[in-house]
Amino acid sequence: MSNEIGSRVRYGEAFWRAHHEAWQQSALNQREYCDAHRIPLKAFGNWRAKFKAEPQPPIRKLLYRRRDLSHTLSHSVSTVIALLSDSRKNLEESRKASWSLGL
Repeated sequence: MSNEIGSRVRYGEAFWRAHHEAWQQSALNQREYCDAHRIPLKAFGNWRAKFKAEPQPPIRKLLYRRRDLSHTLSHSVSTVIALLSDSRKNLEESRKASWSLGL
């Protein structure tokens, strides 16, 4: 799939995509990678810009659970906390009411 034009060799998208992916996995910067693989830095940069402009698939995020709590248990714990909070409010209101009545 390479074409000879003058003294230059033209490579297709698959060639540049493979090099782009290999470069990303390497610890080399662009210049070092291109020198090591004897490919033109300018062409590599142009293809890199083209690949970077492509829409990327969304990265799947991992969901983590709290340690030692299952999904249903974590909901029940939050429900219990909410109930305790409500009962505490009711207790405080009843104390205020009994204080105002002199009980």
